[in-house]
Amino acid sequence: MNIGNKKIVLALAVIAMFAGISLYASLYQDTERSYSPEGAWLMNGVVNGQPFLWMDTYTSNSNNPAVSGTVLCTLPAGNNQTQSGHGNWIRIGKNKFAFTAWRFMTGADGKPVGKAKFWGTVTLDAENQMSGTMNAQYYSLNGTAISPPLSGTSTGTLIEVEVGG
Repeated sequence: MNIGNKKIVLALAVIAMFAGISLYASLYQDTERSYSPEGAWLMNGVVNGQPFLWMDTYTSNSNNPAVSGTVLCTLPAGNNQTQSGHGNWIRIGKNKFAFTAWRFMTGADGKPVGKAKFWGTVTLDAENQMSGTMNAQYYSLNGTAISPPLSGTSTGTLIEVEVGG
């Protein structure tokens, strides 16, 4: 076999090897879609048997999109807490995210009397559906826990854009 034929055989062998590696990798790749919590969500939850409704807005950090970011939680008025809570989220697995958010508790006069911490995990079951766990604990303004941790579940639906008149 001359040198030209040896080069061709070697090149074909290398191509076949890379094709085999690619085929092997494609057979074992994860075919489940990855989702991000980014967007605005209508949320339902039950904590210690008490139902709650709220809205969450998840945004990504510009230097770490779909991996971490901030969350803004909005409750209906009249709940003895500030209407908005603020926090952060981080990806902890494929389609699974952990979050922590804080809000102030208020007295009848609207002044802060304590803080409430909410934390848990959410799993994106589809591009527009999430479910998860949620915990809450209430604190005095000086940081002393004034309740045991409460726990529950949550579900959410992404607020879809409607185009038209």
